[in-house]
Parts: sequence; structure tokens; C-alpha cells
Amino acid sequence: ELIVVADKKAIRIEKPNQTITKSSEDIEKMAVQNVTDIIKSMPGFKVDDEGAIHARGGRPEETKYVINGIDSRDPLVGGQSYVNLDVDVIEQLDVLSGGFGPEYGQAQAAIIKVATKEGKKDKYTGRIEWETDQPIDAFSFNSDQLVVSYGGPLPFQKNRQKVDRATFYFSSRAYLTDTHLPFDVERGSWDYVNLGIDLPERQKNEYSASLKLA
Repeated sequence: ELIVVADKKAIRIEKPNQTITKSSEDIEKMAVQNVTDIIKSMPGFKVDDEGAIHARGGRPEETKYVINGIDSRDPLVGGQSYVNLDVDVIEQLDVLSGGFGPEYGQAQAAIIKVATKEGKKDKYTGRIEWETDQPIDAFSFNSDQLVVSYGGPLPFQKNRQKVDRATFYFSSRAYLTDTHLPFDVERGSWDYVNLGIDLPERQKNEYSASLKLA
């Protein structure tokens, strides 16, 4: 006589049906530059021609973006208004699709949660990276990308225990390109942020920066 006994697994209604987690180590191994690049590589997600993300065939506004626990959408008009963070600032990315709990209201298609990096408590770390296609004139789109990040403990804390030190992490990215379209238009510089600083301009210009204090 053979008796087989099995326990029925309890259904955890508070746990999403599907959760995909990407750590900073996982992201470093991927050929991606920002959150959108990571998301569109996952099954069930699509990026349209306007850059909007569709999860499981849903509308863009049906996806909720949470950065460090804060909903990044516009609280007045809603819509898909989120910060397309550079991969250098991401500590962990969680994508929840289907069956998420009531704490994630105003979302039907998916939840995209991003936890950003914090500076180290005992030392300073940083990175400067520049990419360009200009040395290859025959195939150049006149593109340049500069990424700068720096973090560590805030100053004037030598007398505090390491575990009690406050930290900062700063990351910025600039991407300039004339794209593949032959406009052949020379552009000057422009003060984007009204700080008296003129930034160079091309056919497509992307500037972003973030600062986290912890």
C-alpha cells in the first residue's frame, strides 16, 4: 500500500500574481540606459512610438510608477508622468502585474517600483562616463552622452557613528544628438532652467539629474 500525502498551498491574496525584480547587479549586465529600456525588455510590455509604456495591452495611464515609495504621476491630471531614471541611480526595480494589493490604488495594468541608490556611509564613490559616435564621421549622428554620479557621507560628521551618518547620492545625465534625420540645422545654446546657464542644444536634447539624501 502506497499513501501519498500533499499539503494544499495557501493562496496569498496579498501577493501579486507575477512579480519581476531586477537588482542593480542584474541591471549592470543588461544593455540598457534607463528605466524604459528595462521595462520594454520584459514580457507583456510595449513602448509605442511616443515613448508611452503599455502593460498587458492596457493604456499608459493604467500603469502606476512608484519611486522611493512616492507615486510619480501628476496628482491633478494623472497620466503617465514619470521620471525616466538612468540605470546608474537604480538600486532595485520591481514590476508587479496583476493581483496587487489595495495599497496600489489607481492602477489596473501594472505597478513599477523603483528604489534609488544611497551613498555609502564610510567612503565616497563616483563615476564619469562619456559616449560619442563622432569619431566615425560616415555613420555619425553627432551624438554625445555624459553620465556623472557621486555619493557618500555628508560632510561634518566625523564624530558620528558610521551607522548614524547621513548620506547623499547625486546622478546626472546629458544626451545630445542630431538624430538620423538630415535637418542640417545649427542650434546654439539655451538656458533651460532659467539659472543663467546656457546649455548646448542639438536636434534632440535630454538632461536629467537626481539627488537622494538618506
